[in-house]
Amino acid sequence: MIVAADEGAAPETRAEAWSGVRAIYARVHIPAANQGAGAAGIERKIEAFMRDPRQNTPKPRPSGAPAGPPI
Repeated sequence: MIVAADEGAAPETRAEAWSGVRAIYARVHIPAANQGAGAAGIERKIEAFMRDPRQNTPKPRPSGAPAGPPI
């Protein structure tokens, strides 16, 4: 989703990223009785992203690695 919403990315790259987002959505967009809580959460996040990518792009979490080059 981050790449799909990145206006600085190449159009071809963004198109592939959107395709991936749609593919994942198709896999989790199944009747509620047949999906787990994790799939339902992913589905809601993707739906929000598709409605408004600028406001609903996930923020990457820091890796926890210390700043600077490795020793």
